[in-house]
Amino acid sequence: MNCAGTSSGSTPAPGSSAILVSDPNAAVRRLADPVRPPSVGSWCDGSFGVPASPAAVRTRELLYGTHAPERGADEGPTPVGWERVRSRLTSVAMEAAEHLPTGATIEVTPALTRQVRHHPESPLGDGEPFSWKPAFVRRSLGLAVVEACVAGRFRSPADAVGPVLAHALATWEQSGTPAFHWEPWCAGLPRGARVTVMAEAITWATALWSSFEWGGFPAPPRFGWSYDRWTCPAARSIRLKARTEFRVPSTAGASTTAMVAVSGGVPPPDWRAELAFVAVVAGLGSRSRPLPLRVMGLWPEAASHRTLEIDEPALRDAALLVERTLDAVVQTYRPDVPSGEAPELTIARRTS
Repeated sequence: MNCAGTSSGSTPAPGSSAILVSDPNAAVRRLADPVRPPSVGSWCDGSFGVPASPAAVRTRELLYGTHAPERGADEGPTPVGWERVRSRLTSVAMEAAEHLPTGATIEVTPALTRQVRHHPESPLGDGEPFSWKPAFVRRSLGLAVVEACVAGRFRSPADAVGPVLAHALATWEQSGTPAFHWEPWCAGLPRGARVTVMAEAITWATALWSSFEWGGFPAPPRFGWSYDRWTCPAARSIRLKARTEFRVPSTAGASTTAMVAVSGGVPPPDWRAELAFVAVVAGLGSRSRPLPLRVMGLWPEAASHRTLEIDEPALRDAALLVERTLDAVVQTYRPDVPSGEAPELTIARRTS
């Protein structure tokens, strides 16, 4: 059966070429024949006694959300609510910048918010110098592998990783400009070490590749190679940065999107704020681009996912996360001030 394309009330004909929803290579064979996203009463939701695959469930959830089958474009934050959060973040960034030494900067990322959560006494880490290793390559290489599979060039990540890596290295050697930054390091590795790099990428890519019914999206995903960034215009020493793996048009209209972000480990207690932060940075980065309608977080190592609808409470959670993170980092520059007592840096002490 073709989960994404079978209409309500129909059954697959014997001997037909319909594809099982659990087939991870279904998207490759369906790219030439776009299909509708799953709808209520389709084979994908199990209405006819056929259990939907986890990939089909996630695909539908990304497109339609976790509640109503359809969600209007006007159900997200109001322009006034969004502008209120934008103004608050600007104000908080300005306050934090006032307490930084000359030349110091703070770049708030999901990784920094996690560091603050787990190690509030040392939010900036131990200062270990950066050096390349396979774990730092797996995301960008793995994402290129998934993109190649979705485009129909390969049937699986295992088939794609070798050619994709070889192409990246050859392009760098010809142009002299690395597209992923790791090409010079990877080119100098012995064969055994390069196999380790590919193995890491295959594991990462397979987790994402098998998480969705790629042929069920109404348009090809837009894969995210670069970070979304926002620099506070009034305090340029404060920056926010986040990234997503891909975006797809939402069912509320072509101008709205749903986003997917992959993380390691398990969903943290404040996963809602973390996913909202990703949406906020995407929205801050462009005044012409609307906020995403929802963000889905994937934690492949825990076989878990969470979906967050982006509304005004979600935006306030993201603002609070940013303020708490800035508060903790500011303490590293003001050791004489007990943590949590820096001047007006957290919403909890505000009355507005």
